[in-house]
Amino acid sequence: MGVTSKFLRAIVRNEAMRTDPDEIYGWRVFTLVFSACFGGMLFGWDTGSIGGILTMPAFQEKFHYAHSSPKAKSNMNQNIVSTLQAGCFAACFFTSWVTDRYGRRFALIAAGLLTIVGIVFQAASAAEGTLAVIALLVPFEVA
Repeated sequence: MGVTSKFLRAIVRNEAMRTDPDEIYGWRVFTLVFSACFGGMLFGWDTGSIGGILTMPAFQEKFHYAHSSPKAKSNMNQNIVSTLQAGCFAACFFTSWVTDRYGRRFALIAAGLLTIVGIVFQAASAAEGTLAVIALLVPFEVA
């Protein structure tokens, strides 16, 4: 019996755990769970940070919508944040097909490259204050 399974069985008083195989309490399972949790945390961080960044006066000045009406600002913020959500939702369907067709490794590499391209375009958009690039490429940041 592994150290992890002994420890968990000592803490958690669950009858089902007594019949569980020790392998399900190994380091690989916990690594997978931690990486999934980290991915969820990053998605929440992205969603939370874009919402905060959009309300910053310096950002609004740089991207030329600081003097818009409150309704126009609200619509712009909603469009950018919802584009992030829509891109992530669409990527779920596309990446499953890519993974099935080309394999998980290629899909992860492609997602990483797409993320890098999105980040470079977003960083470059700040030079001219081009809001269209931000609105278009926000979904690729989380891919």
